[in-house]
Amino acid sequence: MLSTEQIVDIDFGLARYGSTEAAGKIVFDRGDLGIRCTYLAHFPNGGFDWSNRFELAPTPPQQLEELRALVTNPSLADELFLWCFEKRGVFENLSDEDFQSVLITVSDNERLRTPYDDTFMDGYSDYSYHKVFETAWKLTLTAPVTPRWASVLYHLLYRCLLPHSFDAIAAIGRWYFPTTEEGKTRDYGFHLRSRLADALKADDALLTSRDAALRTSFYRRFDPGKYRRWPELVSDVEHFLDSALYNKLLWRTGELRDVLNKLCWDHPDPNSNLDMPNAYNSTAERMLTEHPEWFNDH
Repeated sequence: MLSTEQIVDIDFGLARYGSTEAAGKIVFDRGDLGIRCTYLAHFPNGGFDWSNRFELAPTPPQQLEELRALVTNPSLADELFLWCFEKRGVFENLSDEDFQSVLITVSDNERLRTPYDDTFMDGYSDYSYHKVFETAWKLTLTAPVTPRWASVLYHLLYRCLLPHSFDAIAAIGRWYFPTTEEGKTRDYGFHLRSRLADALKADDALLTSRDAALRTSFYRRFDPGKYRRWPELVSDVEHFLDSALYNKLLWRTGELRDVLNKLCWDHPDPNSNLDMPNAYNSTAERMLTEHPEWFNDH
């Protein structure tokens, strides 16, 4: 006869790796919150069928912990992601605070940073897949304009793939907040505007923008082959290097890296903290790990 501990271990194994509906119903019904959340996070499509009917229990998940677990499931159908971002279905009764919590959780779902696999072309599948990104980004056009919402939406979007269709200019215009500290140049709205600007071309309009948030977007993405005098941009002392270190186009050759490294060493350092050289070194280690082929010339 199995002990209670053994049954719990078996139930957890089924919840984590099982894919059979019949067994899932039994274990989900007798499981505690932890077992239910494990099912929601790992069962195919979170336990929902093709028509978005929950199969594992008569009542779909309702508790905040369950919904947070559900949105971590990378196998969710596109429609369930749309439910989340549009606050429909199982998400419709969430308070603003709980909705924000769910959005922060879903931001870690690999699906939101995975490009569409177009090996087999399917027009509707392509449309449906990318509508998830567009719906996430469009939250910036409807969410209440508060510092808290700016922080949540930045967290949601900073790794979410860019949408195909999105009015970035309108969205950017919503997220300006009055400066409350003397000399303060960055706030929650600043970082969100910078990310929203990534949906625009990295062109002269961004480079010459009076809004430093938009310029930082340019610095992260500009093509050094087109802007050959790019080292002169270091004159934007407060913003250029912090952002340019994330520009992958500046890491593809040893010549460009050497220039970037020198700019970091020449950066003003009144307290001798070596912040920029250290930032360069840590970024170089990450780039070497992610793209070793770029470093063959060194």
